[in-house]
Amino acid sequence: MLGLLILMVFVTSMVSLGSQVMIDFLRRSTGMIKMVGSWMMMFAGIGLTIFLTNPELVASAL
Repeated sequence: MLGLLILMVFVTSMVSLGSQVMIDFLRRSTGMIKMVGSWMMMFAGIGLTIFLTNPELVASAL
């Protein structure tokens, strides 16, 4: 929840600085964004596989 708040504040501040600054930042950090997205998709796939094969384990963890 705190991470989402920090992300929202960061995006809002970057957009308020101007579109060119935001475009330059995104161009410089494209590789990092792709890497983070890849890791997120891998962990989402692992989580989905665990949930589909063993839902009672996930339910007990919640």
